[in-house]
Parts: sequence; C-alpha cells; structure tokens
Amino acid sequence: MARHGGARGPRLHIFWSIFLTVAVLAVPGAVVAWGRSTSTFTTERVAVTGAHMVGKKEARRALEGAFLGENLFAVTVDDVRRVLRRQCYLADVEIDRDFPDTLRVRLVEHQPALAVLAEGRWFLVSSEGHVICEAPANGADASDPAAGEDASAADDSDAGDDAGDDASAADGAARGGGTLDEGPAGTVEGALPRLRVAEAPKAGRAAADARVQTAVAVLADVPRSLRRRVARVEVTKTLRLTVTLRDGTLVRLGDAGRLGDKVIALRAVTAAYRTRGLRPSYVDVSVPERPLGRPLLK
Repeated sequence: MARHGGARGPRLHIFWSIFLTVAVLAVPGAVVAWGRSTSTFTTERVAVTGAHMVGKKEARRALEGAFLGENLFAVTVDDVRRVLRRQCYLADVEIDRDFPDTLRVRLVEHQPALAVLAEGRWFLVSSEGHVICEAPANGADASDPAAGEDASAADDSDAGDDAGDDASAADGAARGGGTLDEGPAGTVEGALPRLRVAEAPKAGRAAADARVQTAVAVLADVPRSLRRRVARVEVTKTLRLTVTLRDGTLVRLGDAGRLGDKVIALRAVTAAYRTRGLRPSYVDVSVPERPLGRPLLK
C-alpha cells in the first residue's frame, strides 16, 4: 500500500503542474479576447513622444485618423508602422496601451549626418550609413560661407580621381538639379555637411557607395565641435578626404586613418595662425607629424 500511494503522489503532482501551466497560459489569452470584444477599451486619445525630426502633429493626426474608435487591444506595432511608413526620419516605433483609452506611441528616429547630392537630387544619410530619404532642394544660398570656394589647393595627386565627379556635377546641372551651393531644404538638413557622388543611393537601405560610407565614418569619428564646422566633404576614388569648413578653410585629411592625431595637428596649426591674427585658407594634416598651412607663416 505504501508503494501504491507513493506512486500516486508523483502522478498527482504532474497533474497539478500541467493544470496550473495551462491556466497561466490561458488566462492572459482570455483577458485579451475579452478586451478585444468589449467597448470599454476603445481608443479615444493618441499621445506621441520622441518626435524631433518627424512632424509630431502630422504623426498624431495620422494615428488618430487610423485608430480613434478602434479597440485598444487590437492596435499592434505593425499597424502603427504601416500608418507612419511615409515619415522620412522614422526608424521604428514602440507602443504602450494606457488603459482604458489611450494609445501611446514613441517614435525612434534616424539622425541625419550627411547630405548627399547625386544626379541632381539630395539624399539624407544617417550617422549609421542608412539612406533615410530623398530631400527637396533648397534655393541658392548666397550666405553659405563655403559656397564658391576653390578646392584647387588640395593635393594635385587627387585631381584625376575627381574628374568623374566634375562630369557628374555638370550632368546634374544640365538636368536642372542642385549643386553643392544649394543645400537641401530645412534648417537641420541645410546645415548638414554635403557630399557629391555620381550615382543616386537607394532610400531605405544602407549606403552602398564607398565614398558615402567613408564620409559618414569620418564625420562620426571627429569631435562634434569640428563636425559642426564642416560644410562640404570631398572623397576621391582612393577614399582620400578633403573637407571645407564653414569659414572657407580647406582641410586635407588624406585617408581615414589616425583621425585623432590629425585633429590635434589641425588645432595646433589653426592656433598658430590665430596668435598672429590670421586664418589659414588651407591646412594639410594628411601626415599629422608634418602639417602644412597656407599662406605660409613667416
């Protein structure tokens, strides 16, 4: 008898374990099913947070048009993504159901880092190298301090690499597109560093052009104080960089290596000019141990 009772004990334990597991799994499902069938949880308010580049009012109106009056349980993240899919800067969304009647949506945005001109059109690229979207062109901006600067001070050894870029710029102008003197529309967009390439990137994908990839990587690695001063970026076929600062100074960086040393060299050169009340028009820090500034200091 003792052995019989002992055998029944483990079987009873297994039964209750299965029963409790089924109950735990079934109760949430029953709650959701009940929530979907009742009018108690009708969406009456939509709250949007995280909107900095995305238009907050526009996003909220789109969500209200889609979900007000809908059951709060029935609204999914994929539903919200579909409604906001045309928002340029949107990377992802998160939702929170604030019962009984509020849908809270937090937007996750791409951060633009570079404006790329290709085939007469502007494209915005994020700090991760994602092509965010195409941007409308701005009018000619005569106040751009980098406009009209001659990049011929850069090393002549890169001139052959840039010949194709000059041709693509002419093609873009012939099609009525913009130039580097005309940034994309928008306060933030118009202040981004600008790069010209031959082939238009595909919006919504990672940038495939090695020049774009290199420019984004270098901008991400330099200090923010310098990054905000960059007006233009030129990248040759051999991936050597020259940047134009907003005060018109051309800075030849060379390849993407040793950026920390190159920034230190740039600061040292500009400080030397500043002590004499001057500003360099060109600084070469491609070999940071032997920086060169023009005009030459006496």
